[in-house]
Amino acid sequence: MQAQTLYTGSPADIEAAMLRVITPLIEQIQQLQKAQQLPQEPSGKAIYTVSELAEHISYSAQMVRRFIREGRRDRKGKLVYLKAKELTAGDFRITSADLNQFLSHF
Repeated sequence: MQAQTLYTGSPADIEAAMLRVITPLIEQIQQLQKAQQLPQEPSGKAIYTVSELAEHISYSAQMVRRFIREGRRDRKGKLVYLKAKELTAGDFRITSADLNQFLSHF
């Protein structure tokens, strides 16, 4: 059995009470929406090192290397790799176009 609460305030009081509850929820939704947006390129940066990219997308450098070597499953289960150029053994460079292509799958 559900309990019912009877509130006997003015319409302005009811509106204020609802805003106190809804405002934090709206802020949380906005934060989640902002987190899901593709990262913007800082100052026109076109090529990233692994550590720069890791900082830019808030992942560890180890995880970025894993995206390059092992890939990651997209929403449909397809394995998607982060394209990168290997200058020397383990020294990768990633273009912003390749980053955006990779992130578009998620």
